[in-house]
Amino acid sequence: MDSSRTIPVYIPPFDLYLFGRGEHWDLHRILGAHPFTPEDGEAAGVAGYRFAVWAPNARAVSVVGDFNGWHSERHHLHPVGSSGIWAGFIP
Repeated sequence: MDSSRTIPVYIPPFDLYLFGRGEHWDLHRILGAHPFTPEDGEAAGVAGYRFAVWAPNARAVSVVGDFNGWHSERHHLHPVGSSGIWAGFIP
C-alpha cells in the first residue's frame, strides 16, 4: 500500500443530509482526525487516520505535517459530493 497518497473515505448519505440541514448533532464523529482501520477496500486491515474538514470554498485540501515532510502535494483530501466536506484516509 502506498502511504504517500490519501484514500477516499465513505461518509453515509444520511450524515451528509443532516449536515446539509445543519442538524447533525454528532458532527465531531464525522469531521476532524480519527484513528481508523478500514474493514474493506484496498486498505482493509491497515491502521491509519481518517481526516475530514468542511471547506466549502476550497479548490484543494491537503494534510501536512512532520510525517510527510510538510509537503502539501502528498496527502490530498477528496471532495465529498457537493457538501463542502473534504475527506480521506492516510495509512
